[in-house]
Amino acid sequence: MISWSRPSVSVLMYDYQHTKVRLSSQQSHFWLCSTSQNNQSVHMPKRLLKYKNYDVHAITTVAGDRRNANIVTWLTQTAMGGKVVAVALYKVDYTIELVRESGLLNINLLSTEQTSLIRKLGQQSGRDHDKFRRLPYALDERNCPYLTEAIGYVQCSVLHSTDAGDHELFICEVLKQHVLNDDKTVMTYQFLKERKLVRG
Repeated sequence: MISWSRPSVSVLMYDYQHTKVRLSSQQSHFWLCSTSQNNQSVHMPKRLLKYKNYDVHAITTVAGDRRNANIVTWLTQTAMGGKVVAVALYKVDYTIELVRESGLLNINLLSTEQTSLIRKLGQQSGRDHDKFRRLPYALDERNCPYLTEAIGYVQCSVLHSTDAGDHELFICEVLKQHVLNDDKTVMTYQFLKERKLVRG
């Protein structure tokens, strides 16, 4: 079974003037907090969050006959037992249109052998390119694609979502978890930075 560690507190921070928002998902509560107070900036080290490392995932989704995939790092388990996860998707991406429409997605945990996917899935738009061309994948029983060379994938359905600045935060129910290649090493954001595959 694929699982993520459960932090005692999860905080998402954006350069966005946000009022406090409360979301309910089973027995968990989610808060989006702004980094400003009374229109005054809160002074903090700008690179503080750069110290945090993230596993790298690919989101795959489908809506009707349209499909797409994208790279995400802002993803966390939000309920004990791994039944609920939260994933932040960039608002301008094609992926978010399909997720909003169908409510279906698979979370693919990438390995260090899949660095070529960073450019293929994360640096070009699915509106203009078929990202699945020459990409090893299969379809689950919902007709939603998953990556067969990933360490594994988690089947999810959207419970609800909320605005989160330049991203939208999706709270998702975990339906099934599948291990495909458990002998591989998990790709992390730090791994990509060290190889200059991402900026940061």
